[in-house]
Amino acid sequence: MTSSPSKTPRVPPWVSHVLMLAVLLYFGTVFRGVLFLTQGAPERDSFYHARYAQLLPERGLSRQLPWMQFTSWRDQFCDKDFLYHVYLAPFCTNSAEPLDGAKFATLLLLLATLAGTYFVLRAWKAPFALVWTALLASGGAYFLTRMFMVRSHTLSVVLMVAAVHLALKRCKWGVFILGFVYSWTYSTPIALVIAVTAAECGRLAVARDRNSLTLPLVAAAGVLAGLVVHPYTPYSLTSMAMFFQIIWSGATTSPVELGSEFRRMTLGAAFVSNGGTTCAALLALAGALALRAGALRNRKLSPEAAAAVGIACAWTLAMMVTFERFIEYAAPCACIALGLVVRDLLGDLDFDDPERPSRRTAQVAALGGAVVVLLALHMWTLELNYAYLRVVEHDNFNDDALLFYRGRYFDGAAAWLKRNVPPKTVVANFYWDDFPELFYSAPEMYYLVGLDPTFMRLAYPDKALLVENMRLGKTPFNFATLQRTFGTKFVVLRTLNADKFPELRSDAAKARVVFSDALAVIYRCD
Repeated sequence: MTSSPSKTPRVPPWVSHVLMLAVLLYFGTVFRGVLFLTQGAPERDSFYHARYAQLLPERGLSRQLPWMQFTSWRDQFCDKDFLYHVYLAPFCTNSAEPLDGAKFATLLLLLATLAGTYFVLRAWKAPFALVWTALLASGGAYFLTRMFMVRSHTLSVVLMVAAVHLALKRCKWGVFILGFVYSWTYSTPIALVIAVTAAECGRLAVARDRNSLTLPLVAAAGVLAGLVVHPYTPYSLTSMAMFFQIIWSGATTSPVELGSEFRRMTLGAAFVSNGGTTCAALLALAGALALRAGALRNRKLSPEAAAAVGIACAWTLAMMVTFERFIEYAAPCACIALGLVVRDLLGDLDFDDPERPSRRTAQVAALGGAVVVLLALHMWTLELNYAYLRVVEHDNFNDDALLFYRGRYFDGAAAWLKRNVPPKTVVANFYWDDFPELFYSAPEMYYLVGLDPTFMRLAYPDKALLVENMRLGKTPFNFATLQRTFGTKFVVLRTLNADKFPELRSDAAKARVVFSDALAVIYRCD
């Protein structure tokens, strides 16, 4: 005979909120140290976003981006991250060094992600909300690396946490409005549609509903409305089509080299660099399956928990079979899903029942064990992030060190260009991922391509093929051809990349070095 359940005493909300503030203060202090470990950034595009946000007040809604001379964005620019840059702009008022302010803004978004996760868990009455929030902050090194980048996905993750809450509530107007905002904020707002669809698929496992298609359609309508009623319409629509092509290239085979974020995450990497959040996703799935199978008497999988597990599994699977960058969504969704599944597993237990003192002991032991695990994960993920962002002394550079250098490559080269070259001169950047820092350090100059090689490939396929063949060594590096094709006399390269081309050191190159240091070199074609 089972006794009737008694009400579980809960910690007063204000106590939990104060503890959450303490957690945010701690992680804010630690993560600030990581972000400012180097004068650079963990990812090159960060320089572009910091500089663009600083220029936004004077540029307004300009539809030209002359800094990328041989791309469609030169005359048909669409700020795909418009609201993100609006958010960054107040932090990037220092025209000399806007990156520091952008880093601080990034830190606030990371803390907002943690706070949002906590409040979603509290809203759905998940027990131990602080534990799952701390797990998000300490359980994934690559998740943190992505969140340390000055890029629009950091704001997208905050929106994704809000999307989870709205999808669980099935709030149609909320999902529509969020879809509209998403399309003004992030280059691939379809992420919202994916999340809402995954939630409805998860919900179908426990609750058959003829209206399961309604919420995904509402999300899609909100995204489409945002793209149509956009500050950069109609280029918002053509830009979206271009980004679908970039995504397709990353998922299949691209004729040009793409960024490392388009790789799939291996199973080993998922457990080494994101062990805590990967285990959270697996435990949430295992718990949901156990509840669905009726393994625990008087326990059922709730529709909202099933929906949360659906979202977490969708993003975890996506980072394994498509792009590892989806860890940025998989991590918070996994922690939310685990919290809701644990809620359904535990039910309304009374840990203060005088007849069952072992329950209180078990609770204290479980929380103590969780703290130990979280501390171990925290130390491990911090070590991985410090290793990734390690600072190398300038007088001790070698090839391996340069590959891991997260500082500034082009400070010296940019200073030389500004002293010796007229503004708006086209300077050939042979590697597209050199553009963000060049744009940041020498915005007075114009360049060939940046942010993604697909921008050049789609607008100027022959020119893109020429650059790619030279870069890969399929055709000799020829300054005369570059000058004839792009109308430029200057080429800037990282020193490490310049060393890959022995023909640059021959007399036949017909170019001379006008600047060089340990990090960069500038050639002039005479």
